[in-house]
Amino acid sequence: IIISPNPTTGIFTLEVNIDGRSDIQWELFDGQGKMLKKSDRKARKSNLLTTIDASDLDAGTYFLKVRVDGQTYTKKVLIQ
Repeated sequence: IIISPNPTTGIFTLEVNIDGRSDIQWELFDGQGKMLKKSDRKARKSNLLTTIDASDLDAGTYFLKVRVDGQTYTKKVLIQ
């Protein structure tokens, strides 16, 4: 799972490398654990590339939780 750019000004790209078709969900949380944004996607290729617009959020540290076929990954996102 790749997030770029990170730190970001609010708009960033999420890239998830997979082996074929997969259900992918992502959720963006603030530091207190409140979910702010989410999306469900179905990927049919070897990777998913999606742009996330969090430019409406204040500067700070956020957490992006990504679920891929039952496995969960959490990445820190810094918004400047």
